[in-house]
Amino acid sequence: MRWKSATLGEVCSIQTGKTPPTKVVEYFGGEVNWFNPSDIGSTQLLRKSIRSVSQKAVADKKAVLFPTGSILLTCIGEIGRCGILSQPSSANQQITALKFNLDIDPRFAYYWFVVNKKRLSDVANNAVVPILNNQALRTIKFEYPSLSVQRQIADTLDKADALRQKDQQLLQKYDELALSIFYEMFGDPVGNERGWEIQPLRELSELIQIGPFGSLLHAEDYVSGGIPLVNPSHIRGGLIVPDLDLTVTEDKMRELRNYVMRSGDIVMGRRGEMGRCAVITSKENGWLCGTGSLFIRPNKKVEPTVLGMFLSHPSVRDVLERSSLGTTMSNLNQKIVSNLQLIAPPKSVQVMFVDAMQSLSKQVQVINRSVHQSSQLFQNLLSQNFS
Repeated sequence: MRWKSATLGEVCSIQTGKTPPTKVVEYFGGEVNWFNPSDIGSTQLLRKSIRSVSQKAVADKKAVLFPTGSILLTCIGEIGRCGILSQPSSANQQITALKFNLDIDPRFAYYWFVVNKKRLSDVANNAVVPILNNQALRTIKFEYPSLSVQRQIADTLDKADALRQKDQQLLQKYDELALSIFYEMFGDPVGNERGWEIQPLRELSELIQIGPFGSLLHAEDYVSGGIPLVNPSHIRGGLIVPDLDLTVTEDKMRELRNYVMRSGDIVMGRRGEMGRCAVITSKENGWLCGTGSLFIRPNKKVEPTVLGMFLSHPSVRDVLERSSLGTTMSNLNQKIVSNLQLIAPPKSVQVMFVDAMQSLSKQVQVINRSVHQSSQLFQNLLSQNFS
């Protein structure tokens, strides 16, 4: 059976979220989910956001309430992360909601977006911060079969996705265990109930380097199979997953030698989702820091693993979020990062934590292999159903 083709504007309504005035305290912390990009991308159903807004914010039209079944799509920064609302919810201005008509199963549309993420990115503008505006989004071609076939495809993919999510949840349990060990040894790095010495990040670092400005990297500089760049979208769950089509030649790397990272550095996203970071290992030694990232070279006062845990900790992420600049998209500069106040426990305590993490990592490696297998099955089924 041939699939139909229409523009997204012909099969769904499209509306972008917004951020209420941050100075109005009563607009925040209410009972309405308020999704940010960091809440989206790991699961199909969006049940709970990290932050929330009040009914007053919605009533005053300072926040937009989207209906159940809407697909939330990130359209600023990392384009194309998506999920389906399980209940009426709101979102910030980096996110657009699409409510499809009754001829389209939202689950099918969700998988369509997963498959076509690169197509969305290609339509977005080529600014330093990519933006896919509503006008361009409405013109994108959307292909779909009959409703019954859509449901068959969605049912098949749901089963494969459930297997993948089960493995991911087990991996998340180990992340929670690592965080539990962290709390036991260090306490809250912002509350500092243990009374550790406090130092600004600049005192714990040899180098804090913002990624290259967009003017130093142009579309024609990118090649396939060269030296990878690490942007925020490539940092997932504390690991680096490069795009091998977004790489540069060795000649270009030498031009950008100030942005070359080495083992033990911490790479961190500086735009959008705060606290997304990873430790550079021997595998990524010599890779480049991307435009949307920064990297930190720890000095002898702090272990890289410990610093990475500090920077990704929820309390520190919240501090970074409040300190960031920008209205369209949160942004960190070198001054903000350098002045970030962090606990500085004795090196002996840090080494004990590193030893505990190394023991845990052996078990995580086994789970990662299972995650890879279930993810590969899911990707194969996506290709079969949307090719």
